[in-house]
Order: sequence, then C-alpha cells, then structure tokens
Amino acid sequence: MLDAPVSGGSPGAKAGSLAVMVGGDKVVYERCLEILKLIGKTICHCGPIGSGTQVKLVNNLISFGNLYNSLEGMLLLKKLGLDMKTAFEVIQGSSGDSFVLHQKLPRSVFAGNFEPGFALDLAYKDVDLGTEMAREANVPMLFASILQQKLLEAKSRGWGSRDWSTIALLLEEALGVKLRF
Repeated sequence: MLDAPVSGGSPGAKAGSLAVMVGGDKVVYERCLEILKLIGKTICHCGPIGSGTQVKLVNNLISFGNLYNSLEGMLLLKKLGLDMKTAFEVIQGSSGDSFVLHQKLPRSVFAGNFEPGFALDLAYKDVDLGTEMAREANVPMLFASILQQKLLEAKSRGWGSRDWSTIALLLEEALGVKLRF
C-alpha cells in the first residue's frame, strides 16, 4: 500500500503532469513507479506511509499562503495607482517570483475566472488538516491559521465549489478594486 496524493489540479490531471508525493515502502514504490508515471511528471518517494500526504499538506499550505500574500501585494500596488502589468512583470523577474505568479494569478484572478481548478472546499480541507498536523507537532503556524479563517470566510459565502483563488474576491471587495488585466 502507498499513499500518493497529487498536486497540479485539473489542468495537471488532464495533461498527465501532476506532481505525485508518495509515502510507503520503497520496494512497493519502485514496483508502482511506471503506473505513477502515467499521471505524473514529478514523482517523489517521500518516506514511510503517510509521508506523501504530509508533504502534500505542507505544499498546499505554502501554495495557498503564496497566493494570499501575492493578492495583498498586488492590491497594494493597484491602490497606489501603479501600472499592474508592469509591476507584475517586475515581480515575476525578481525575488517575489513563484508558481502563483506564473500560473495561478494569470489563469484565475487576473482573468476573473474562478472556475475550479482546485476547489476552495478542498483548499480549506487541506489547510485544516495541515494546521491540525502542525498543532499535533507543536509547530505554531500563525499565517496558516489566518489563511484558514479567510478560506472559511469564503466558504461561508457559498464559494466552496469555486476555485480556491476565489479568496481574492474577499480582498477585492474590502478594498473596492478588482485585479484584472
């Protein structure tokens, strides 16, 4: 038996380019590797059973946090009256660069497209499990706890089946601006 959660959402599943984080016996992993390659581009053995899920949860905590932090920064730039497209390109070429800037924001928030690639309900579940895992390990996760509350706020609006980037709408509404170009 292996645990093998994936990352890459619907686009990655359709393209067969998911990241697969595998936990379990190394011999079983090696025996199943060719099957895993059918769905994934990046396949990593993370350790004993359960470790794939642990790596997936931490990956999602980081990814969701990157999006929220990027949203706040981009909204600040917009409120300052700066050219969003130019600022975005500068940040993509600087130390603030991330998957969120290259993939998530352009495909979702900037396009006003909140159709699910990864549902907000699933994002909340992963953040909830991740923060629970952190509590059990006695690791304080202040930012993840704040993110959890923002995701819950978006869920309470009935947006659970929409993409997790829908949390942008909370910030846009609060500031009276939209991040579109």
